[in-house]
Amino acid sequence: MQGGIMTPTVRGCMPPDYNSAQLAEHITEMASGADSVVRASLEVPRVRKSQVYLVTNEAVCTRAWRAVDSTVKATNPMAPAKSVQRPLYVFRVGSYAAVWDPRARAGEWASIYFFDEKWTYVNSLLY
Repeated sequence: MQGGIMTPTVRGCMPPDYNSAQLAEHITEMASGADSVVRASLEVPRVRKSQVYLVTNEAVCTRAWRAVDSTVKATNPMAPAKSVQRPLYVFRVGSYAAVWDPRARAGEWASIYFFDEKWTYVNSLLY
């Protein structure tokens, strides 16, 4: 609280909701289903359905934000030098992570970023 006004704290994780349920279904189908072409093109390992789940750990979501921010800045020369952390949907996909920033869209499309266990960018998928 500053000067009697409550300032909202930025939480790193989006909560479970309709969007996370839809995205979890999409990622689970891709990562555990028979669609090996998409999975292979993304370089994401095949995992059991139980290995795909929404992350709500703030430290993990903050790490995911840094990974996405770094990736965007490395791949887009027009990206702003400074950015403010926003809440993300972060999914564990086996030892990998899938990250979606619901506020970052290109028209009707949004990117889901995939990172390996060391938070190295692997690939992205338009969703």
